[in-house]
Amino acid sequence: MDGVLEGTHTVNFNFSADNLWSIGQEWDGGPIASNFLIGTVDDVRIYDYALSYGEVAGLAGRTLPFDKPF
Repeated sequence: MDGVLEGTHTVNFNFSADNLWSIGQEWDGGPIASNFLIGTVDDVRIYDYALSYGEVAGLAGRTLPFDKPF
């Protein structure tokens, strides 16, 4: 947050044609979605590898060295 790492999450799943997944709502294990996002999502990207801190900073438009405040 604001250029400082707030947390991490180890991914232990794979996307496949048989999986139900979504952006902006939650699947509760059945065919019905719930907990819809109230708001908008304006940029979504899915990568098949973990991005480096520098890559994330670049996507956020950061032009200064990564270890310096905005």
